[in-house]
Amino acid sequence: MHKGLERYCDTYRELAELIGEGEMIRLWEKYRGLNVYFPQDLFSREYKKTQIEQSIGEKRAADLARELHLSERRVRQINSEIRADQKKDFSEVGETTE
Repeated sequence: MHKGLERYCDTYRELAELIGEGEMIRLWEKYRGLNVYFPQDLFSREYKKTQIEQSIGEKRAADLARELHLSERRVRQINSEIRADQKKDFSEVGETTE
């Protein structure tokens, strides 16, 4: 255990060991007294969708899944949604030019 961290309660001691005492203090100052929830998803839906759209021809679904913390099935689902949106957008453009 780092010197001086024993003065903190378990939660803050663990945080200080993980991110450093100064950063732990910054978190405490900003969020003390609040319940903080960390969602399981690190990345936003829009970010994941963009990454998949830009990488689907270059990377395997398994690699994208690992990078984005998704299942391969979910990567394929998002890719299908992207293609459906593109088809919809294309058909709407055709309707406006007729």
